[in-house]
Amino acid sequence: MTIGELARRTGVKATTIRWYEGVGILPPPDRSRGGHRLYGPTHLARLTFLWRARQLGIPLDEIRTLLALADHSIRDRAKVHAVASARLADVERRLHRLAEFRDELERTVAACAGRGSKRARSSSCRSASPTAPPIPAAPEERQEQPTDGLMTRVP
Repeated sequence: MTIGELARRTGVKATTIRWYEGVGILPPPDRSRGGHRLYGPTHLARLTFLWRARQLGIPLDEIRTLLALADHSIRDRAKVHAVASARLADVERRLHRLAEFRDELERTVAACAGRGSKRARSSSCRSASPTAPPIPAAPEERQEQPTDGLMTRVP
């Protein structure tokens, strides 16, 4: 497949694909007689993995290590175990934080049910958790709200 097709299938820009090749994260593709890059299924799989990892915030050096593990270029089982275990622990921490954030959003959505109602305009709608900071209102929804008998501006 051409670089354009690879870009369309993965959502990665052609310039980024060429950069990944240049820094050695993607292996160089075969070339057509006319010199055009020709990518195969291995490039597609590797780039898809790479792009997903980048979207999750994994640094490039860690991605290189994970790809080296997949390529079996790291043969030291202890190193493979250490790298994979560290990445797994990080994923577990992220999942835990995402679950907490999801729960907070669910509480906020429930507290703010009935947009425009008195309940939705109450202070409980700004933050469903007493420990969480208030969720700022959208600019068009900002209004004066009474707090402890004083008029204050809702952020």
